Amino acid sequence: MKYLISLLIIASSFTLNAQFTQTVVSVTGATVNDLDQTPAKAQIKVFDTETGKMVNRTRSTGRYFVTGLKPGKTYEFEIQGKGYFFQSFEISIPNTDKYAEFSKDFTLKPMEVGTKIPMKVIPFDIHKTKIRSGIDYLMEDIVNIMRSNRMASFELIVYPENDSNPEEAKKFAAERANTIHDYLMAQRVRCQLELTPMQTCDPDNPKPTKKRAKGKRYKGSIYLVLKDLGSRQ
Repeated sequence: MKYLISLLIIASSFTLNAQFTQTVVSVTGATVNDLDQTPAKAQIKVFDTETGKMVNRTRSTGRYFVTGLKPGKTYEFEIQGKGYFFQSFEISIPNTDKYAEFSKDFTLKPMEVGTKIPMKVIPFDIHKTKIRSGIDYLMEDIVNIMRSNRMASFELIVYPENDSNPEEAKKFAAERANTIHDYLMAQRVRCQLELTPMQTCDPDNPKPTKKRAKGKRYKGSIYLVLKDLGSRQ
C-alpha cells in the first residue's frame, strides 16, 4: 500500500512538473519617461538567470509584450532606450499550470548631464539619520541605475528637514548623506558619488508653513544628479 501511495505521489509530481514545463507565461506593461510620464521607446532583452541565455527580445514604443516565459523561473529584463540610463530588473514568475499574463511597468530615467532624479520616498523617519527597515524596494531604482552605469559619476544632494539652525541642519544632512552612501556601497554600487549636504531646506520643495498629518510630515529632499557620463577605469 505504501509502495502504491509513493508511486501515486511521484506520478502526481511528474505530471505537475510537466504541466509547469509546458505552460507559457507572458509579461506586459509600459515603459515611461520618469520625468513627465510620457511613453518611452526602448529595447528589452530577457535573460534566463540560471543559464544566462537570452530567451526573448522586443522593442517597446511605450508598451511591450514578452511571451514564452516559464512558471517558477526568474528572468532578467535589460532595458535600454536612447537617451536613458541602462537598467536591468529581475522578475520571478510564479508557478502556474495555466497561461497567465503578469504586468510590470518600467520607469526610464533620462541620461543627460545635470539630470536630477528626486528620491520620491525619503528612506528615513522624521528627525532620523538611520535608514528605516524594509526600504530596499524604494531604493531599487536608484541602486539599479548606479549599478548599471558604473562609469558615470553622480552627486547626492541632501536637504535637511529643518533649517532654523544652519550649522546643525548641514550636520544632519551630512549624516543622512553618509548613511545613504554606506547603504549604496553595501548594495555593490561602485560608481563615483559626491556627497553634498545642504544647510537650508529645498527651495523647490520648501518646508510647509502649516502642520501636516502625522503620516505626511516633512522630511526634507534628496536628489541624485548625473555629473558625468564618464569613461573612468
